[in-house]
Amino acid sequence: MGKSKGKNRRGGGVQVQADGSRAMHSRPTSLEVLSTWTGDSAPSLLVTADAERLVVNAPEGWQRLCVEQGVKVAKVSTLCLTDLSPDATGE
Repeated sequence: MGKSKGKNRRGGGVQVQADGSRAMHSRPTSLEVLSTWTGDSAPSLLVTADAERLVVNAPEGWQRLCVEQGVKVAKVSTLCLTDLSPDATGE
């Protein structure tokens, strides 16, 4: 179990395992909370691992939060919503 097949697809340490899962190597994973820290704004999470960037929830003003905190929206690869409320979707 755990031997990887094929070559590193992205050059950033992500390898496809024999069972189809991906394993990340060599670079640390980070977690950032994107928030204005006011009562009228819900937080968003940015998880970065190798070349992948995953965002959990994109509330109202999310793009502004990204600009203020230096996060490049174009580099986000996945958006996950915890529910369909305005706090998660920005609608």
